[in-house]
Amino acid sequence: MTSNLDAYIVTSNDDKFETVRSILGDQLSLDRIDIELPEIQSTDTSRVAEYKAIEAYQRLNSPVIVDDFGLYMDGLGDFPGPLVKHLIVETGVDGLQMLYQASDGTGRMACSVAFFDGNRLRLFEGELMGTFDFDKADPAADMLVSTIFVPSGYEKVIGELDIRNHRAIAYEQLSDAFIDGRFGSSDE
Repeated sequence: MTSNLDAYIVTSNDDKFETVRSILGDQLSLDRIDIELPEIQSTDTSRVAEYKAIEAYQRLNSPVIVDDFGLYMDGLGDFPGPLVKHLIVETGVDGLQMLYQASDGTGRMACSVAFFDGNRLRLFEGELMGTFDFDKADPAADMLVSTIFVPSGYEKVIGELDIRNHRAIAYEQLSDAFIDGRFGSSDE
């Protein structure tokens, strides 16, 4: 099923754009745009993605797709969640390791994808459960978290694996919604 719907994916990351485009295929015509969006301070990736989608739509007046990432450490409630980005900037790997020591050693990586066309706001979630290995931490990595998170059932960190990750799971749900016709026409 091919849609005539055009949408922007809001990201500065070329690799993410190509991954999303490969997952969505011809479900919609997708263009990448890099705009700064305000990010609410919340430990809920869904709330952050929803807010960013509404903001992006208001600026572009066109259907948008945004996502947000969170790292959750069990035993710490919903912390740090999407705030992990700020935590890494302020404290680096040392701050993450201190949190890890206060946690129960397990956690999850989560991605919330929001699609908004001005009428419908749809959220899609992907997550991977796992543990942490700070011996492999690479503070110089583009995504530090990918060098410490070990998905359940694996011995390597996610950055060393070629597996279906939290982001792919969420975007596959978005793709399935288009394939299954759960979006209908853009005039609904």
